[in-house]
Amino acid sequence: MGLSSVHPILPQTPVVRVAVSRWSTLASSCQPGAPYGVRVPLSSSAAAVAALAQAAVGDGDALAPVGDGTTALDSRVHAEDLALGAVTFCATAASRFLGRELSVDPGRVGASYRSPSYVALDGVGFEGFDPLSGFFQASDGWVRTHANYPWHRKRLIRLLGLGGAPSREDVAAAVLERTAHEIESAANAAGAIAVQVRTAQEFAAVPGMAAAPLLSYRPGPPAARDTDRAVRVLDLTRVIAGPVATKTLAAMGLDVLRLDPSQLAEIEMQHLDSAAGKHSTVVDLRLNAKLVRHLVDQADVVVTGYRPGSLATFGLGANELLERRPELVVAVIQAWPGASAWSHRRGFDSIVQAASGIADLERRPDGTPGALRAQALDHSAGYLLAGAVLHALAAGQGARLGVSLTGPAMALLGLGPAEPSPEPLLPQSDTAHLETVDCGGHRLTRVRSMWELDGVDAHAELLGTSMPMFRKVAQAAGSNT
Repeated sequence: MGLSSVHPILPQTPVVRVAVSRWSTLASSCQPGAPYGVRVPLSSSAAAVAALAQAAVGDGDALAPVGDGTTALDSRVHAEDLALGAVTFCATAASRFLGRELSVDPGRVGASYRSPSYVALDGVGFEGFDPLSGFFQASDGWVRTHANYPWHRKRLIRLLGLGGAPSREDVAAAVLERTAHEIESAANAAGAIAVQVRTAQEFAAVPGMAAAPLLSYRPGPPAARDTDRAVRVLDLTRVIAGPVATKTLAAMGLDVLRLDPSQLAEIEMQHLDSAAGKHSTVVDLRLNAKLVRHLVDQADVVVTGYRPGSLATFGLGANELLERRPELVVAVIQAWPGASAWSHRRGFDSIVQAASGIADLERRPDGTPGALRAQALDHSAGYLLAGAVLHALAAGQGARLGVSLTGPAMALLGLGPAEPSPEPLLPQSDTAHLETVDCGGHRLTRVRSMWELDGVDAHAELLGTSMPMFRKVAQAAGSNT
């Protein structure tokens, strides 16, 4: 799959720097050899990202080494520095957890961030965005919609007063009749996903956004874990950011079980893009919440990535999980900061880009809002979350930690303007980072794991493949699943 239809050629127009004082101050103090133990050839901006994440968890280790090369992620903002900073933080935490030094390959980082473009089953890839997802002009500005999941698509069609199977042109005509704010408000009320394209200044004025942390971390009590088995991770995430985090944990040798809802199925190819090393099963929480709580009792780490409040109904929200087991590591990933006015809104990487001012900075010459060269907010959030989990495990403690996609977005804006990479959207060098493996009798092409450790299983399962194992657990819990 190419990304040209989703990530258009970026304009050559000036970019206004967004002043975020904590970032400019931290960046100036993080030259190689400066505080935080920086000893790698990172730019000051990438070092600032890594150092701020380290400060959040209280880690003073020297940063993991970074090799030569480029990620080819830069557009009008420093996406490369965001990516290298997030991955370097993760590598540093992983090095402490493993007791051995890991390094960062910029080429692998870039290919990993572009992984949805390469995943294919039996040679067939997938188009990452539905035709009704994207930018549409409203009567007074622009909106970005997200209709990749069938239920979000139906809600969008319904709120626009359209029926049947409308074309992109039909949606464009309907959106043009309303203001951007009207579309955003109606979508929020209807459970659809559409957001007004804002400038960075307008987004910073939304209560709670300007103060969005890159990473939050609250240590818990000591955790006595069984050293005779792998660390167990219960993965209650979907889309990209959460699955990237748990894929990274699986690459470190952790035992990851991903649970997906049976009634709102994940997109298969999206699942396979981050399935390496995980077990996969599906469950209807409405019928089997007791069973999932039993799985929580067997886990060391629980990672959640659903809209705030949705899991609490079943006793699986962060508060409920830690009340049940204070020694757990509970990691939460969401679109918007928990302390913001939008904390319970739905959102995805593309939506956060549009709302935060990134899409405004990336405008095309014709004035259409643009996008980053990859979904860098999702991937960066995933590596930040994985790094924080590994830090907690290495420290032998429980923890409550979280990342919102807004945190990396604000960090990226705070790093100022960049020169677009001269590389094509899909550099030829990415092919060196691809592999084809067996997946249930099919040929799965994917980007290799960020780190490949001897003895770590990186098998791939189709969605729901581990149901037999799941049923055994269900029987032990006294469930009828």
